[in-house]
Amino acid sequence: RNWLRWAVKREAYEEAAKAYTYARNAGERLFRIQLLREQKESFLKQTQGLAALGAYSLAKLNRLPDAVLASETGQARLLSEALALDRADLTQLEGTAHASLISAYRESIIRHQELIRQMGKTSPEDKEQRNALYTQLKQTRAKTDETVEAIRKISGYENFLSAPDFEEIREAAQDHPLVYVMAARAGGLALIVKDEVTPVWLPELTEKALREIIQGPDEEKEWGGYFGAYLNWRDSPKNDTAARDAWHAALDSTSKWLWDAVMG
Repeated sequence: RNWLRWAVKREAYEEAAKAYTYARNAGERLFRIQLLREQKESFLKQTQGLAALGAYSLAKLNRLPDAVLASETGQARLLSEALALDRADLTQLEGTAHASLISAYRESIIRHQELIRQMGKTSPEDKEQRNALYTQLKQTRAKTDETVEAIRKISGYENFLSAPDFEEIREAAQDHPLVYVMAARAGGLALIVKDEVTPVWLPELTEKALREIIQGPDEEKEWGGYFGAYLNWRDSPKNDTAARDAWHAALDSTSKWLWDAVMG
């Protein structure tokens, strides 16, 4: 992570792309082996912003399909994982010789979700119960992984629950273009995917500029910017028209900046 940031700062994009590959692979492994949400979140915090830096570096090298994949794989990991597990399409295997795998997969997912709920209801001081639930979670996760590997051996399901490749992304963009927008330290970037990938460089969309417009200058301890105005309105009496007007003004100025910096 530090190597990637340092390389981007020096505009050493070949080096940055290499560092990003190591960071992405390590982050992927660390994310997958965590069982509890709070554990996953702790690793996601450490990888926050790396996908944008990786995509920015790859685009600078004109490796546009790789930049798109970096953007796609960096999207909302917890949500993506939950949706992938819940929405995995195995309906075509029903009524076939592989039907038992469907049942095993669905049962393991239901069991995993139930154990997570039980863990959430336990007291941190109840170590005996938490350890017992954690052991069951590990066993359930191992069973899920084993079932997924078995499903991937079935013809047509080789990529089951795998991240999409570029051809799948491009196919999804045929009806309407897909646009990935990111803010990085050096500037912003939009990747427009249709038949090809078109990069649009957004020099005003830096991490620092975005952060300041949303929450105020870094050196300020109190919330400023859009969030500061919104939180002040939210916590004020309902008849406080000044707070409401300040929030609306902040919304207007934030939207105007986003138009100038990004959408326009």
